[in-house]
Amino acid sequence: MRGRGALRGQSMILRHRTGVTRLAKLTGELSGAVGTVSAGRLRGTPDTARREKDLAQRTIIVHYHIFKNAGSSVDRLLHMAFGDRWATLEGPTPTSLLRPDDLARFIKDRPEIVAVSSHLLRPPAPPGVRVLPIVLIRHPLDRAFSVYSHLRRHGDGAKTGTVAQETDFSQFVLWCLNNKTLGGMVITNYQVIHLSPASFRNEHIYQAVALENDYRHAVNYLSDTACFGTVDLFDATMDWLGREAATIGLHIPAMTVTENATPDRPRDLDERLHVARQLLGPSLYQRYMDENEFDLRLYEWAQPRAAPMVQQCQSAS
Repeated sequence: MRGRGALRGQSMILRHRTGVTRLAKLTGELSGAVGTVSAGRLRGTPDTARREKDLAQRTIIVHYHIFKNAGSSVDRLLHMAFGDRWATLEGPTPTSLLRPDDLARFIKDRPEIVAVSSHLLRPPAPPGVRVLPIVLIRHPLDRAFSVYSHLRRHGDGAKTGTVAQETDFSQFVLWCLNNKTLGGMVITNYQVIHLSPASFRNEHIYQAVALENDYRHAVNYLSDTACFGTVDLFDATMDWLGREAATIGLHIPAMTVTENATPDRPRDLDERLHVARQLLGPSLYQRYMDENEFDLRLYEWAQPRAAPMVQQCQSAS
C-alpha cells in the first residue's frame, strides 16, 4: 500500500473465475487466470451518463472477504450461483488496499456483473451504488489457529509464512504479537481493522492498529449491513444471504460448500477453542485475548445478533 493515494491511476488486478480457482490471499497467494485493467480506462467514456444511470439501478452483492473467515466457501457459492457474472477484485500486491470508488469504477463498465468478492476492498459502498454486502466474523482464537494452519500448509512468501512453517502454534502466536509491523497484525484485531478506517490510517497495512473508535465504526457498519454472520453459523448465514438476494431478483441455490478448510479440525467451536487454548498455555492465551480485545468484542456483538436473523430464515424455509 502507498498511503491514501494507493491504487489511484494504477493497475488493478481482475480475475474472473471460469473454473475453480483460488483468490489472491492477504498472505500473497496468487492463482487462476489474471489480467490487468487500468483504472483510468474506466473514466470519461462517451456514454458515462448512461452507465452511471444503469449503475444506480443495479444492486451488487459484495463479499468483503476477511482472510480465513470462510471466505473461500462464500466465493465458491457465489461462483456456482452466478458463474461469469461473479468477479474478484484485488490489487497489485496482497497488501494493497482498495477504496469504495475503486469498486464503482470496476463495475461501471461491466453490466453483467452481479457479485464481487475482494480481500482488499474496504467498506462502505461507494456513493450512487446499491450494495448487498456479505461479511463473516470469526472468534479471534479460532481464526488465529486457522491462519496458522493455512500458512503452515501453503506459506505466503512473507515472514509470517516462514514462521508458521518453522514453529508450532504457540511460537507463531508469540511471534505475531511481538512483530505486528512485520505481518503479525494479521491475527491482532484484524477484523476490526478490516472494517474500519484503521486500514488507511498509516503508510502500510502492517502498521494498522485498532482503536475503540474503530470497533464502534465496525459495529455501526455491521448494524446497517443487510447480511452478516459468524463462521460458526455459516450455513444459516448463507441461507440469509440467499433470501436477501432473492429480494433483488438474484437466485443463490441452497447448497453446502466447504473450501480451503483446515483438515482434521473438530467441527464444534468450543472444542476447537479448547484445543487452541491448551496449545497456547495460560499466560500466552491471556495475552493473546487481551491484545485481541476489539475482535473478541466484535464477535461477541455479532453472534447473538446474527443468530436470530439466520434462525428466522431457517424457520421460514
